[in-house]
Amino acid sequence: MTDTPTPEQSTPDGAEKQPDNGNAEAAKRRRQLRETEAERDALRAQLTAQRRSLLEWRAANHPGGPIDPQLLAAAGLDLDDVDAFSIAGDDDTEIKLVGDTGVIDLEQFDVFAESVAKQFNVTRVKRGPLPNPQQGNPGDKPAAGWSSIIKG
Repeated sequence: MTDTPTPEQSTPDGAEKQPDNGNAEAAKRRRQLRETEAERDALRAQLTAQRRSLLEWRAANHPGGPIDPQLLAAAGLDLDDVDAFSIAGDDDTEIKLVGDTGVIDLEQFDVFAESVAKQFNVTRVKRGPLPNPQQGNPGDKPAAGWSSIIKG
C-alpha cells in the first residue's frame, strides 16, 4: 500500500489532489503575496493613525501646557512617520520617540515638546483640573434647598 491518495480519496484538507501545475502554483503564491501585502499595509496605516492620535492627544494634554501640533511639525516631527524620527535634545542627547520595542515613549515626547516650546519661545499655561459639575455646586449660586422649593 502507498501513502499517496488515489483519485477517489481526498487529501486531508478535503480538496481533491490537483495535478502539479507550475503556473497555477505561481499564481496561487502571487495571490497570497498580494493579500499579505494588503493586510500589512492596512495594519501599518492603523498603527500610524493610532500613533498620530496618541501624540496629538499628548500635545493637547501635555503636563507643561498644551502645544500646537503645527509647532511639532515645524520642529521636524512628521506624525505619520515617527519611527524614523530622531533629533538632538537641549543637552545634545538623542531623542527617539519610538523605543526598540516599537512603543512610543511619552517621556521622550515630553522632552521633545519642552525643547520645541523653548525653540519657538512659546509660553504655555498649565491647566488645572477641570471642575466636575456632578461633584457639588460648581457655581456661585447657593444650592436650592427644601425651604426654597416649598416657598416656591
